[in-house]
Amino acid sequence: MSKADLEKIARIEKISKEGTKEDLRKRLAKKVRLKNIRKYYSAFVMKGKASILNHELVPPHRIMSKKEVKQLRKKYGLKSPKQLPKILVRDPVMIALGAKRGDVIEITRKSSIAGETKYYRVVI
Repeated sequence: MSKADLEKIARIEKISKEGTKEDLRKRLAKKVRLKNIRKYYSAFVMKGKASILNHELVPPHRIMSKKEVKQLRKKYGLKSPKQLPKILVRDPVMIALGAKRGDVIEITRKSSIAGETKYYRVVI
């Protein structure tokens, strides 16, 4: 067997361990899209054109600490934060906050009836 054949076999074994070649392509494409979105957003903010966090229609968002998440789970009887509603990591506000997958976000919305209402989302 030639060296090229051994390299092909090694690549095939690696692909079979990690998933199909198509799965690898999809994961890589997703990473590239997210990286491009982050790069575009940071360039957009650097030019001073806008800050999505300061827009009047965007309610305040914040990343909750692990201690707060534990209290939230206890309060609502959640076994896992995955039981919360989801928000995408590529959401423009999540990019601006620097949120990562698994983070829990608290959103404070103003309501004419209830005053302020808190909503919780897990980043996926």
